[in-house]
Amino acid sequence: MTIYKIYSIFTIVAHIHICIVQISQILKGGNKHMARSRKGYLGLGWIISIIIAIIFGWIGGVLERLLRGNLLGAILALPFILGWLFWWIDVICLVLYRDIKLLA
Repeated sequence: MTIYKIYSIFTIVAHIHICIVQISQILKGGNKHMARSRKGYLGLGWIISIIIAIIFGWIGGVLERLLRGNLLGAILALPFILGWLFWWIDVICLVLYRDIKLLA
C-alpha cells in the first residue's frame, strides 16, 4: 500500500468525521444537557442499542465513536484492524452498563 493510498484513506475518514460531527451538532440543537445524557448507540434506548450492536456489528461502533469525537477509536474499530474485538466489547458494555464505556 503506497503512502498516497494511506493518506487518501485517512483524508476520507477525516471528512466523514467532520460531516458526522456537524450533523450531530445540528440535530442536538446546541442543547448541552442532551449531549450529556446520551447513552448507547447514537443516543437511542438500551434495547435498541443492543439490537443495533448485534445486527450492524462494527459499523455502529465506528459511527458511535465518530459521533463521540474519538477518531482513533473509530479507526481501530474498523474490521481489518480490531473491529471484531471492539464489537464484542460494545455488546458486553451495553448489556452490563447500558452504555459504551470502554474504548469509546
